[in-house]
Amino acid sequence: MTGMPKVAVIGAGVLGLTALKNLLEEGFDATAFDKNDYVGGLWRFTEDGDTTSATENTQWNSCSQMSCYTDFPFPPGTPDFPTLAQIQSYLEGYCKAFSLSPHIKLRHSVKHVTHQDGMWRLEYVDMMGAQHEERFDKVIMAVGQNGKRVLPFGISGLENFNGRVLHGQSFKRGADFKDKKVFVLGSSNTAMDCAVDLCGHAKKIYLSHRHGGVIIPRYYKGAPVEFSISLRMQALGRVVGNIAPSRWAMVFNRKCLAISNDSFGTLPGDWRFNILPEGQMCNPIINDNIIDMLRKGQVSVVQSMRSVLKSGEIELVSGEVLSDVDTIILCTGYKYDYSLLPERISPIRASNPQWETCPASSGRPLPKLYQGIFSLDFPESMAFLGVSGYPSAQMPLNDLIAMAIAQIWKGAYDLPSRAEMESEVDSRHRWLIEMATRDGPSILPGRVKVGPWMQWLHKAAGTGVNDNLGYGWRGWLFWLKCHSFCQSLMNGINSPHLWRLFEGRRRKWAGAEEALIRVNEDAKSRLRSTPLPVK
Repeated sequence: MTGMPKVAVIGAGVLGLTALKNLLEEGFDATAFDKNDYVGGLWRFTEDGDTTSATENTQWNSCSQMSCYTDFPFPPGTPDFPTLAQIQSYLEGYCKAFSLSPHIKLRHSVKHVTHQDGMWRLEYVDMMGAQHEERFDKVIMAVGQNGKRVLPFGISGLENFNGRVLHGQSFKRGADFKDKKVFVLGSSNTAMDCAVDLCGHAKKIYLSHRHGGVIIPRYYKGAPVEFSISLRMQALGRVVGNIAPSRWAMVFNRKCLAISNDSFGTLPGDWRFNILPEGQMCNPIINDNIIDMLRKGQVSVVQSMRSVLKSGEIELVSGEVLSDVDTIILCTGYKYDYSLLPERISPIRASNPQWETCPASSGRPLPKLYQGIFSLDFPESMAFLGVSGYPSAQMPLNDLIAMAIAQIWKGAYDLPSRAEMESEVDSRHRWLIEMATRDGPSILPGRVKVGPWMQWLHKAAGTGVNDNLGYGWRGWLFWLKCHSFCQSLMNGINSPHLWRLFEGRRRKWAGAEEALIRVNEDAKSRLRSTPLPVK
């Protein structure tokens, strides 16, 4: 690998592993660093309350057929929604299949990343406690967005509470709260999972949220709910979404609400789990059990918390006061942590008063990164994974982003000028601020306009998807030569294997066509099966 740039990947979770793999197969001299003694990051359970991990009973919310890496399906026999142990085994298998382990330094904690004399200097401590300094040409920050805990926005008096207050990060299992009266704050997937896990253990469970949302099950009519929207519908949605985003958001939201009503029946209005955000696509909450528990009275929905009174009681925005709570779990998410970097090159160093005063920003900083990926200061040598995206499976999405980074850094695709990159960032920030000023759920600062962003990623990565499934001459040629296969792709599910199907700059996977046929035939047969009974 002599002559190729030396690249450091900070983190060996699902983001860092795919970054490492894509860099290595393009010939880069890449090394990943992780402070843990295992790969997979948060997808490995740990008892440490200060380390973000999935809970002991975690089951994936995205089906295995659509949430695997682009050229590495889950093993045959894996259930639609894998357990935590199966996810960890899958990630270890990924390392083995692509010979990643020799390039990963586990129990190596990176302390500082600085830029000096055109190089990146890493200071890290190895498993024996020895300090090291090493220089690299390029760096990928694959630490994701689960960095620092976000505390609830606009709630006063938490210090008055006489019981235990913990962040969702420290929640590991419901059995730890036996006979407690627990107040769960939030309406995220994490909040729902916590409430469900507490059932059968806690004496009382309150579920408090501000703006609600739409709850849908993992399965719909006998198949994973993601099978309900074909690749053709997603492609159409991105086109319409570019032209009339509010109109497409309304169509998507109504589809989610229809699935919810069909699966669970009409829900009581005071639960606020049938509320659609105005002018933007909702982020559905995935949970199979919470509705039944609400109906049985095992979990009680209450209004959002306003404050904790001096008496230690919880005051809700409705004016109601709860005096029997002894535990508060704050499922309020996370914000970026780039404390490894000097302030002068951190992408969140600049404040944005317009954004910060919006309640929907929830105290999260707004990163300045081209396409949500590349440093504006050092785009040729510093990139970030897990910062930007949309509600989607993280493995395939970041696999695609890593493909784009590798192609750009090897010189196969050019970045625009600094002025053009800044213009893209400013335009996206204005769009985010506009959404955040509306009354509604929190807006993640890494959110993107899906259609144009995905088109750019495919173009930068060189997947051939835009051309072969578009309406140019190559698209029509593919349709004529492979009409039946093309139709099955467009009418099938949005499998990530599609991104390795066509010839292009990134490496093609020889098994992509077979994998696509198999997964689409399975989806087709299951969608024709007898629907599940309405609950």
